[in-house]
Amino acid sequence: MSAGANLLRMIEDMQRLFTKIYDLAMTIQGGVFIIHIAMSNEPGTLGRVLTTIEAATGLNLLLAYAYGWPGEAIGYALLVYPAEGGDEVGKKLVEASKSAGAIILGAYKIENKML
Repeated sequence: MSAGANLLRMIEDMQRLFTKIYDLAMTIQGGVFIIHIAMSNEPGTLGRVLTTIEAATGLNLLLAYAYGWPGEAIGYALLVYPAEGGDEVGKKLVEASKSAGAIILGAYKIENKML
């Protein structure tokens, strides 16, 4: 596959991702939390982060988009959770991610009244 085709596919993937995040934020009462993390690009790391978050918050993951490059030591993920429970739950999401070894690149709350 050519570099141009790879770029086009990546742009299409991002368009679908952001459309899905928008739909979730519009339909879920209270909106969504989005956590952007960096983590070790090793098997099982994302699973450990997700398990730790679920144990700490009781929230179910709505959407995950993980990405990275072969041979790189760092991988990345966007994790989307319902914003039920208010800002305290958002803080728990961040703390649970950190305790599982993730580096927080950004944490956001999007409510439907913002869109």
